[in-house]
Amino acid sequence: MMQAWGADTTEETFQSAGGLNIFLRSRRPEGKARAVVVICHGVNSHGGQYGWAA
Repeated sequence: MMQAWGADTTEETFQSAGGLNIFLRSRRPEGKARAVVVICHGVNSHGGQYGWAA
């Protein structure tokens, strides 16, 4: 099940030590966080598929 990304979502890029631009998307809870989840998707995927985990 896909979940829409809300206003609490941040998207940004940063540059790696090797000069590559890396995309970052983070989502913060409305209340206090109970855990932190980091998802590194595969080559044939994208982070938008993991909105359900937020």
